[in-house]
Formats: sequence, C-alpha cells, structure tokens
Amino acid sequence: MAPFGSVVPFGSGVNGSRGKFIDPCAGRLPHWSPATGLWKARFDSDWIGYREDLDDFPVFDTEAIDKPLDDQPASTLISIAPYSLNIYTLSEI
Repeated sequence: MAPFGSVVPFGSGVNGSRGKFIDPCAGRLPHWSPATGLWKARFDSDWIGYREDLDDFPVFDTEAIDKPLDDQPASTLISIAPYSLNIYTLSEI
C-alpha cells in the first residue's frame, strides 16, 4: 500500500477489454481511500502532453467520503484510462 497521503490507483485494459482492477470504459468507479477529503489529481500518464498518440483521458480531483471499502476507512470515485497511472494526494498535505 502507498504511504498515507498518497493513493496510486492503476488499471489495465485495451480496446474495450476488462482491466485487471478497473474497467476504464465503465466511467467513475469506486476505489478505497486512506482518508476522507479532497484528493487532488497530481499526475495522469495518459495526458497528451507526454506523447501525441495518448488519448488524453479526462482525470479530475475527487472527494473521498466516510464509506469504508477494502479495509480502508473511506472511498471515492475515480476514472482512469487503460494502461495508465493516476496519482492523487490529499489536498491538505
């Protein structure tokens, strides 16, 4: 697990196939969070600024709520592109 203050969700899948952890075609999906509050999107590996052949999948900040998931005290909804990495940090940090 990532250190407190950092959540590093990832997904895989291509051409509509199901990802190992997240189906990127399903929209915003539930994901665990170590704390409630606003999580700022700090990195999106699918950003078109890195390479022109990337899809530039939209990634947004997300609000984690007091709803436990996967043995963590909070959960949130995230969107993630196939074969990509998003990094979020708690906004108070």
